[in-house]
Formats: sequence, structure tokens, C-alpha cells
Amino acid sequence: MGPASEADIARTIHKLTARAAETISKPGRHSDGGGLYLSISAEGRRRWVFLYTWRGRLREAGLGSASKAGVSLKAAREKAAEGRKLVTAGVDPIGEWNKADETEVPTFRRRMISSRRTWAAGATTSTRRNGQ
Repeated sequence: MGPASEADIARTIHKLTARAAETISKPGRHSDGGGLYLSISAEGRRRWVFLYTWRGRLREAGLGSASKAGVSLKAAREKAAEGRKLVTAGVDPIGEWNKADETEVPTFRRRMISSRRTWAAGATTSTRRNGQ
């Protein structure tokens, strides 16, 4: 067999059409290629996921809802392409995408985690009272 043509490579990456992505209803993972999947739950919830191998383990990064008001096929493909580039560069996409932006206002959950860590650190050093 000779080398793959550009058309063959494009076909293995962009398997789904926008119409198919909207109309598929069978539960399971439906591949678009390149690690991008349309995941449909038994209850009919639809979401985009990027599957990749990191340090020998399969990881799944959620890219957002695939509902009509959610993430489009085009946007999911762009995010999956970004994920593939990160993996190639030796960077874990989930870790990179979950980094807190310095300009971002902390969410309630992040504040709770931060205060829990501070409290836990303080609690271990301040449990002794009256020289006990």
C-alpha cells in the first residue's frame, strides 16, 4: 500500500457530518476521528468528549454539551485538534484546560477548596492547647 492521500486522512478525522451529529440517537460513543467522540447516554444526554492516552492511561476530556444550544461539531473539532497538539507537545490537555486563569474571579468551589486546605494546615498545628 502506498502513502495515504490527504483525502484519506481527512476522511479518518472528520467522519461525522453536522446533520449526523444532530440526528444520531443510539446510546454509545460515535467517533468523528482523531479522538473526538459524540457520547450519548442511555437517557439521551449528548456530549462531546476527547479521548487520548496520557502516561499509558486512557483519559476522557469533556468538551461540552452536544445539544442544539451547546458546543457545535466545528468547535468540538477545534478543541480536539488543540488537545492532540498538547498531547504531542507532552502536555496533559485536562491539566492545561483546568488551569485557573490569574484574572479569573475564584468560584465558590475553588474558594472552599482553598479555605479547606488552609484550615487543614492550620488545624494540624493548632490542635494542642495549654501545652498538651
